[in-house]
Amino acid sequence: MLFTQIDIRTRSEGPPAVVVSGEVDLACAAELRAAIEQVGETEPAVLVIDLSDVSFVDSSGLGAIAGGLRAQRRHGGELKVAGAAPHVRRVFEIAGLGQLLQD
Repeated sequence: MLFTQIDIRTRSEGPPAVVVSGEVDLACAAELRAAIEQVGETEPAVLVIDLSDVSFVDSSGLGAIAGGLRAQRRHGGELKVAGAAPHVRRVFEIAGLGQLLQD
């Protein structure tokens, strides 16, 4: 098992990001969803989930991101996923969440 790290980064230009490294699975799903909701409450327009350093995503991780998407929409915002490796992108596409992926 890899150690998962979740950081919230705000930028002077562009939307805030929740940056994740390691594995997005049951062990970190609640923490990830809480981070997404925390940022969404204060910066509701656009939120980016940066998965550049993520090696694995399971259904719990997808559920946390989908829950974050619902929360963003409740606040009138949107959620995008950036930096996903091809094998992670494939998981999003299979789950029907491919529309969240940025090129």
